[in-house]
Amino acid sequence: MKKLVTIGEALIDFIPSSNNKLKDVKSFRKECGGAPCNVASAYSILGGTSTLLTKLGDDPFADYIIDTLNSVNVNTKYIVKDKSYDTSLAFVALTKDGARDFKFYRKTAADLNYSIKDIPNNILELMDIIHFCSVDLVESNMKYATKEIIDILSFNYNNIDFIDEKVELGFPCPLDLHCEYSRDVVMSALGYFNEDKKPAFREGVKYFADKSLDIFFITLNKSDKDFSPSTLYED
Repeated sequence: MKKLVTIGEALIDFIPSSNNKLKDVKSFRKECGGAPCNVASAYSILGGTSTLLTKLGDDPFADYIIDTLNSVNVNTKYIVKDKSYDTSLAFVALTKDGARDFKFYRKTAADLNYSIKDIPNNILELMDIIHFCSVDLVESNMKYATKEIIDILSFNYNNIDFIDEKVELGFPCPLDLHCEYSRDVVMSALGYFNEDKKPAFREGVKYFADKSLDIFFITLNKSDKDFSPSTLYED
């Protein structure tokens, strides 16, 4: 499985012992929560490698979150603890008629103060996939840290250099691995098209008996705009 990094809030959810309005609840149990926390945990439990990027207070709630994540093998090495802020708390209740009742304590939220300088230097080694959530809509340091990671990924994606490699097909062929070719170039390289002939070719597969070779053309991005209804079948 690919490596996952989640970034955003990690907090304590206080779950009521009974269905009532918050003011009427007698007791709560604490649980580790926050969407990035939940996604990282679920991915790790399913067998993936996940890392959580967030900032917590230097308090017992932070210790509980880290212990919980460690118990399901989430990488917590890059979680930042900061005495200047507090780990976020959320009291969640469900009333008897099914309505949800929330109270968040986030005025000094540590996660919103996760900043660009907190991003690991080896961030690209940690992830193939990034997950972020609605906390990044809030005007905060966390918003800009997430944007910085996305910008790094975008830059790398737009500047990837592929080194072509020779491929042994059992016959002379100018096509290399990790390269982009048009359909006409591929067919010409295999001798089906040449200066004198260009036979009709509409199918997505072609067998070359003389080479004992099948080639397949797969359209990755079919859309109504680019293709007629008769060719919009599922490959």
